Parts: sequence; structure tokens; C-alpha cells
Amino acid sequence: MENLKIKFRGNHKFIVILFLLVLLTLLSIIFIYNYKLKNNVKESNTFDHIVDELNTINNSIEECSTEFTLNNKNTVTTLKNNIDNLEKVKNNLRSLVIVDDYGRETSSKILSSIESAQNLYNCCISSLEYQNISSTSDYVSKINEQQFDLLKSYVDLNYLGIEIGFTDDSLIFFDKLINYLSNLETLTKKSNVNTSQGELFIKSFKTAINDLSQLTENLEPAISKVREDNRSFDAILKDLADKESKYLSIKSSINSISIPEGYLSYYTSLIDTCNLYSNYLKTLKVAIIFEKSSSNYEDNKESIDKNYKNAFSKLDDVNDSLKSLEKSSENF
Repeated sequence: MENLKIKFRGNHKFIVILFLLVLLTLLSIIFIYNYKLKNNVKESNTFDHIVDELNTINNSIEECSTEFTLNNKNTVTTLKNNIDNLEKVKNNLRSLVIVDDYGRETSSKILSSIESAQNLYNCCISSLEYQNISSTSDYVSKINEQQFDLLKSYVDLNYLGIEIGFTDDSLIFFDKLINYLSNLETLTKKSNVNTSQGELFIKSFKTAINDLSQLTENLEPAISKVREDNRSFDAILKDLADKESKYLSIKSSINSISIPEGYLSYYTSLIDTCNLYSNYLKTLKVAIIFEKSSSNYEDNKESIDKNYKNAFSKLDDVNDSLKSLEKSSENF
């Protein structure tokens, strides 16, 4: 024990110096840690006004109407103003004096999030200004993707103590916009289908009118000529049979026409005209057969002329109906 005391007295200065060195090292570590902590707090405070500006810009879309139409001027104006204001914040961020890694990392992530927000707002503007079926679904996908990227960047910043985001009411804007664009795509597709069906109907309608018009030849002069030359009515009956065959072909085409919404009245009028023509053919055929079976024209002149008069009055009805259809087709 006496030897230990002697050794301790001999190394007393060394032990004191060693103790002081250890104490100094601990104090240095504590000082450096506190310095960095205070500096990080200081840097965080440096970004406070940037964060406030970004949150104000993001939440300004609460004021945007979510009742979207083909004219969204006010909403587009707000979004464009947000993009301009975000550009100003970017310039303010770049002007900050940043001296450590924390500040540089935070600044870089904030800058990236601002650019993501600008991309999102630009996409929303484009979807509202240039609405068409070929791009609507693309806009929906892009808005979803860019909104996800932006919100993810805010989560990353949150780990650094930076709280930027949207209120729930602000996020409703994007949900409503996506819903509107999705519905617009559905309605536009339906409209395009209706337009296509309408164009096909109009084409078929006009073709039917033209084809029927080709069958309305007035056979009265030909009938008189046959009677005058005392020839057979077989040629005229054959001509009527040919006309009936063509008529049935036309009627078959008309029956296969697809009727889009809003065109039923035109189709009904076309069918009525067909029925008038069918009655004309039947009445004229009966009149010719009656004259052909008569002993001579003079003996049955009154009845024969009456039959022809009835038949050709029906032809007049057909021609009047065709003229009405032609006039109605001008409304297409």
C-alpha cells in the first residue's frame, strides 16, 4: 500500500493532466453538438418565411371553384398566379446564405418541391384550357402522378422539420378536377359516338331520298302511247315490277338504319314516304291490269280514267313527301 502511495505521488501531475485532457475533450464534443443543434434551429428558422409563403400559395386553391365547366377562366387565373408566386419564392430561396449541409439539403428539397408544384399547376391549367378526348385520360394520369410526387416531397421535408402541404379543402380541388376530367372523357366519347351515328344516319337518309326519287317517273305518257298504238301493257307492267324490286331493296336498307337520339321523326317521315310509294305502285298496277283486261278503252273509259287518276294522285303525294324530306335534310 505504501508503494502505491509513493507511485501515485510520483504520477500525480500526469494523472491531473490526463484528467484535464479527457474533460476538455468532453467539453469540446458538447460544444460542437450544441453549436450544430443551434445552427440547425437557426437554419430551420431561416426557412420559416419560405414555408409560410408556400403554404399560403398551396392553400389559395381553396378559393377555386370545383364546379368545372368548359369555361374555367377564374380557376386558371388563380393557378397561373400560383405558378408566378412560386417562381418568386424560388428566387427568394436561392438568395438565402446557407453554410452547412443541413441547410443545403433542405434548400435543395424545398426547391424540388416547388418545381413539382409548378408542374402540377401547369398540368391542371392545360387540362382546363385544352379539353379534348384525345388528351383527357392523359391529364388524369399526369395529375395523379404529379400530385403523388409533390405530396411525397412534402413528407421527405417533414423529416427535416419543414412542414409544407395542403389543407384537406385544398386537396378536394384536385379530386374534383380528376372526377370532372374523367366524366368529361365519358361524355365526350358518348358524344362522338352519337355524332358518328348521326353522320351515318344523315348519309343513309339522303341516299334513300335520292334513290326513291329515281323511281318516281311519271308513266302516264307511256300508258297513253301504248293505248294509242294498241300495244300490250306487258312492258309497262315489267317496268313496274323492276321499280318494285328496286323499292324493296331501298326499303330493306332503310329498315337497317341505326336511329340515333333526336332523329326518330326524320326516320318516321322517311318510312311514311316509302309507304306512300308502295301504295302508288299497287294502285297503278291495279289500274293497268284493269285496262288490260277490258274489252276496249272506250267501253270502260270512266272507270279506267278514275283508276289512273287515283294512282297518279298518289304519285303526287309521294313527290310532295320527297320534297318535304329534302327540305328537312337541309337542317342537318
